[in-house]
Amino acid sequence: MTDLVYAYAVLPAETRLAELPPGVAGFPAEVVSAAGLTLVVQRLPADLPERFESVQDVEGRAWLTALVVQHEQVVEACLNAGPVFPFGFGTMFENRAALAAALAPHAMTLDGYFLRTRDRKEWAVKIYAAIDVPSRRTVAEGASSGRDYLEKRHRSPFERDKTMEAAQKEAQQLIDRLAGLAANVVARDAGSAPLASSTAAMVANVAFLVDDEHAARFRDAAATFDPKDWGHLVDLTVSGPWPPYSFRPAICLGSS
Repeated sequence: MTDLVYAYAVLPAETRLAELPPGVAGFPAEVVSAAGLTLVVQRLPADLPERFESVQDVEGRAWLTALVVQHEQVVEACLNAGPVFPFGFGTMFENRAALAAALAPHAMTLDGYFLRTRDRKEWAVKIYAAIDVPSRRTVAEGASSGRDYLEKRHRSPFERDKTMEAAQKEAQQLIDRLAGLAANVVARDAGSAPLASSTAAMVANVAFLVDDEHAARFRDAAATFDPKDWGHLVDLTVSGPWPPYSFRPAICLGSS
């Protein structure tokens, strides 16, 4: 069974990379040139993807999580060498020629991406709000009658939606403040919050593309968040710097 080429990242041709950490499943990552680009890849046994798909138990999920971490460590090792187009975990090609052929039609798009992301990294900001959704027991204990209970239960989703709308407006004000320190901003899926009593719901999940020279100012600006300044917002988390996953152009590489 022929080995596959596992892809980590694409970088400009002139990029010079230092030693890379071990790759997925402990196989060594290597730097190659193809299609006028620098590629970070590794050989991967062709039967390994079948093991990815067969993971079902806790032990298997832990093994797969470790592989994801190994993938990210290789990508992040490329980060300080220059602009990098990171592949997502599990991107594989039949051989190097197939990878080069997949990249060739997108040379100009990648050049533009490298120009936009040079000396810039991604920072992730998540904003949370207090969403008070009383439990059925709490509603029942405070109801004066069965009709009162039903009316309160009926109002609860509308009240939650109203609170969420107000919190999202506050979150947007905060995002606008931070956007002044970023070259680009992308909103990501904030997911859904559990309907629990007095819980915190994520109301914004945002990626900021920040110049390296502004990174400290951006981090400090996020650190000034104080819940007392807001009516509904209760927390903000910031992480980075990351490879600019959220700012990659939407190109189809036809990976196997």
